[in-house]
Amino acid sequence: MSVFKSTIISLFLCILMNISFSVITKLTGNIGVVNLAFDVLLTLVILYPALCDHGNADANLVSFGHLEPDYTRGFKIGLFSYIPFAVLTLPVLVLKILGSASFSQYFRLYRVLNSPFLITLMNLCPETDVASVSYLDILIMFVLPLIFVIGCGVFYILGLKRIVLSERLIYKR
Repeated sequence: MSVFKSTIISLFLCILMNISFSVITKLTGNIGVVNLAFDVLLTLVILYPALCDHGNADANLVSFGHLEPDYTRGFKIGLFSYIPFAVLTLPVLVLKILGSASFSQYFRLYRVLNSPFLITLMNLCPETDVASVSYLDILIMFVLPLIFVIGCGVFYILGLKRIVLSERLIYKR
């Protein structure tokens, strides 16, 4: 449940950050790569404690023999978090193949619902008509959220091995 709460908080904060970055972009020019980095970093920072704690709790179960170590568990959790991104992107592909007139309306909604990648999607596909969005762009839309799958897996493994990044960054060892 804490991963779900973290994801909701992250999406809300990404929307707020995208609004602030859109104001800065209007003043200074295109900073889409910087916004993507901040949005992804913000989401990963919010997901880190939940997955690291989950890995740490499983490490306790492993040490007492109640559970076998499973290093893929974090990646499985990440794949569950990937499902909403894939479900939202699939209609983009279907509407592109069909050449539907409703593509433009859905694509605008799609960009807002994928708030961690909003500015990136706006830079990738500035126009929302069906002819301006290529299949390569849609492939990128399917691949971008895999960042979170990899992050979830790595954070779980860090928790399972009881490696705390904050201690590594603050204290000398």
